[in-house]
Amino acid sequence: QDELSENLSQSIPLIGSKLAETGNFVQDIRVGLLSDLRLKLSSNGGVIGVVQQTLYDLFGPGKADILLDANRDNRITIDDVSVRWFDRNGRELGVWALGGTPPVGADAVQFNAAMGKTLLATGIDIPLSLDIPGFTLDIDGGFKLGVGWAIDFGFGISAADGVYLVTNLDKTPEVRLVATATLDGSPEDAGNTSPFSARGKVLFFEAEAKDSGIGPAGAPFKPSGVTATLGLDLLGDSRGRMAFSKLKIAASFVADADVRLALKLDAPAIPGVPTLKADLVLGWSWALNQKVVAPTVSLENLRVDVGSLVQNLLLPITQKMADLLDPVKPFVEFLTKDIEGLGFLRELGVEPNPLGLINAFLKLRGQKEIPKEFFDAVTFVLKLPDMVKSWSDTGEILLGDLSGFGSGKVSSEGLDPDMAEKALAILEDPAYRSTADREAAMRAQGIPDQYLKYAADPAGSIAKLAGIDLPPGLTSALNDVAAKLIAPKSSQPKGGAPRSGFKFLEYVKDIDNWKQLLTGGDATLFSYEFPLLGKEVVTGFKVAIPILPPLDFILGARAKFSAFADLAVGFDTFGIRKAIASSDPVDVLDGFFMYNVSLPTFAKGKIVPGTGGVEKPQVKINAEVSLNAGLAIGPISGGLQAGIEFFTNLHLRG
Repeated sequence: QDELSENLSQSIPLIGSKLAETGNFVQDIRVGLLSDLRLKLSSNGGVIGVVQQTLYDLFGPGKADILLDANRDNRITIDDVSVRWFDRNGRELGVWALGGTPPVGADAVQFNAAMGKTLLATGIDIPLSLDIPGFTLDIDGGFKLGVGWAIDFGFGISAADGVYLVTNLDKTPEVRLVATATLDGSPEDAGNTSPFSARGKVLFFEAEAKDSGIGPAGAPFKPSGVTATLGLDLLGDSRGRMAFSKLKIAASFVADADVRLALKLDAPAIPGVPTLKADLVLGWSWALNQKVVAPTVSLENLRVDVGSLVQNLLLPITQKMADLLDPVKPFVEFLTKDIEGLGFLRELGVEPNPLGLINAFLKLRGQKEIPKEFFDAVTFVLKLPDMVKSWSDTGEILLGDLSGFGSGKVSSEGLDPDMAEKALAILEDPAYRSTADREAAMRAQGIPDQYLKYAADPAGSIAKLAGIDLPPGLTSALNDVAAKLIAPKSSQPKGGAPRSGFKFLEYVKDIDNWKQLLTGGDATLFSYEFPLLGKEVVTGFKVAIPILPPLDFILGARAKFSAFADLAVGFDTFGIRKAIASSDPVDVLDGFFMYNVSLPTFAKGKIVPGTGGVEKPQVKINAEVSLNAGLAIGPISGGLQAGIEFFTNLHLRG
């Protein structure tokens, strides 16, 4: 009793020290029921059948009523007091039967009965709360508190060892007092357990949480929660026997927390935040004489909801881009609007609008035309918000897993589309009928262990893995946007990395980006690298002034001027965090910024890790002026040169 009261007073994750009062129930067992059992067990025995019947009469219905359904036939009968034959090595030889004879090699007859009682089953209103460094969770809801005891009772009579107590061969204590606190959707109904669901907060998100249960797929629902067990372990030999003369008992106390919640995280009051979904997995264990450690918390199967991604994030981004171009909209529309009655000019290769007429005139004079691509891009951006509103808004994007919350080092495991496709094929193949079959097939195909968890629940996992990418129609639409907003080849830098243009999906599908957001940092949500704007002008002169033939005086000058702008803009969650702190949605716009470092490299639709982040000037200007003078006799010349050079690098802060 003292052991349980002391150890249950520890602060247990999710429910704190609420279980401490359960230690009082040990006294009821010790001074009441167990003393009565000792009295009844001291009565005279008899032949094997009489002993079995007596045990049933003492512990079964109508008497102590503590006999449990050991054979799981949903009834309490005399068959729940098992009687079996064993040899001298502790190997079972068979079940005792009335009128039968002992099998060859029999050394002992053994009686076993599982006993237990529920002492408390009630609902309590304890919020599901967790506050560890870097992760907070506060969900309104209720627990169902249960307290019960169990005894694996058994004894045997051996020709070699005499009377002995039966001990468990595994690590389960023979005498246990178990206190549980499980999530329950109807804690006030003591006779019924329903899946828990509630609302609350996770980090800065509003959260909807539903208990996924901790049992294997296909098994009856087993709610998440905390279990604390005080045990008395009979330390028998390798055969599961302990002589009364060698009675040895060890006390143990173990507390475990096992929680799986299906989470939906959103921030409806703050524009720019898409809805996230994930499976929160919490594990914690503590045993007597061990150091108490923080629970392990992971977000598995992190997903982005496509509908909110489009409407909450992409639409505001495109609207902001269109707003920035709104001042030039009348000018662009004037130059690109067809002039009525001039449609015949298309037959001559001339666009029947002011821009087309201007370019036709420049072409006739042999001059460089005004790039039409710029006006096409502006027109496209202005129409983009209406296009986004019409896009499909169903489905999810599966990103991967984040683990280690509270440890100070959160790690991420993203999903590889090729490996996900292989795993999906195995899950959909009816030839693999069991979890073991599916795991073996995945290993045989070189699929990483990260994907093995999906083998246990193929039905639920197929839906998740099938959503590793956007719906095809939406992917095509975004690729079309990226193609129209990328810089034309004519503006790409010579000898340098090509301009990346508009990037959005690459950031969305990068799980490390979301790790930044969920650990208090800023996640980049899109970037646009403008065409490299630059111009270089070189001019000069050189004259020869005759002095005394063939001697000439040479005078020359040279001027060189170059300037370019390397501009890129982006949007990250800095403004979102600021809006959450201030409760002012307008602060979201502070997430728009101008890059003063190089962008990462993009390859095959992904961000290449470790690239970008090198400081760069956004504007670079270089000017050089030089004079030279000398003498020349035919092809031989000599003289002096002097010059001045100016250069500057400008860093814009956005």
